[in-house]
Amino acid sequence: MFEAPNSRLGDRIVGIFGKKFNVLLVHESTYGGHILKQALESPLVSVYLAHSRADVLTALRGLRRVWHCSVLDLHLPGGASDHLLSGSTELAHTVGIMSDGRPERVAQVTRLGLLDVHNDSLRSIPHLAQNVCRIAPLGLLLRGRRTAHQHVFAHLLDHVVDTPQRWAYETHCSLRTLQAACSECTRFPAFYVLRIYYALRSLLCSVNPCLQTDGYGGWPTGRRSDRALVEECMEFVGGHLDRITRIGL
Repeated sequence: MFEAPNSRLGDRIVGIFGKKFNVLLVHESTYGGHILKQALESPLVSVYLAHSRADVLTALRGLRRVWHCSVLDLHLPGGASDHLLSGSTELAHTVGIMSDGRPERVAQVTRLGLLDVHNDSLRSIPHLAQNVCRIAPLGLLLRGRRTAHQHVFAHLLDHVVDTPQRWAYETHCSLRTLQAACSECTRFPAFYVLRIYYALRSLLCSVNPCLQTDGYGGWPTGRRSDRALVEECMEFVGGHLDRITRIGL
C-alpha cells in the first residue's frame, strides 16, 4: 500500500479548502438519504440533502451555492429525476443511484448527462463515495458549470495524465486548444489544472470517512508512478496556494 501524502502539507491544504466542496444529494428516502450524507461528508465536503424535486429547486434558487457534484435518486416520482437532469444547468456534474440497473434506463439517463450510475445499496456506498471524490475537484475547477469542452476535462476522471502535452494527445485536441479551454473554463493553465485536480482528488479520498484510504484508493490504476505524481501535485499546490486562492478557487 502507498504511504499517505505529506500529512503536514495535506493538513494545510485541507485548512484552505475546508468544506469548500458542495455536494447536492437527492434521495427520496429520509433514512437512506441520511446514511449517504454521513458517508459523503468530510472535512472538505459539505452535503445538502434534498428529498424531492421541490426541495432541489428550493436549494438551487435559495442557497445560491455552486454545486461541484450532485448525487441524484433516479426513482423520484413523476419523472422528477429526468426533469432535473434536463432542466437544471446547475447539476452539471451528477451521478445517479437506482435500485434496479436496467440497461435501457441507464442508457436513457446517461444521454441526459449523468457521469455514472450506482446501485442504491449499502455495498455500493464506497464506490459512490469514491466517485464523488473524483468528480468534485473537477466541478470545483469548472465552477459547477458544464462546458463545450466537457469531454476534455472528463478525461481526467478515468485517466492519470502527467503533462498538458499528453492530455492534449489523449483527447485528440491541439495543445493550443487545450490551453485555451483551461484558461476559459478554469482561469488556470493546463499544468495548474492537472496538479490541482490530482492533489484535491487525493485529499478527498484520504479524508472521506467511508473510504479510509491512504489518498490513492480512488485512482484509476495502482501504478507506483501514480504515487510520485500525487506527491508532486501536493507539493505544487502547497507551494502555489496563494496564487490558487487569489485566482478564486
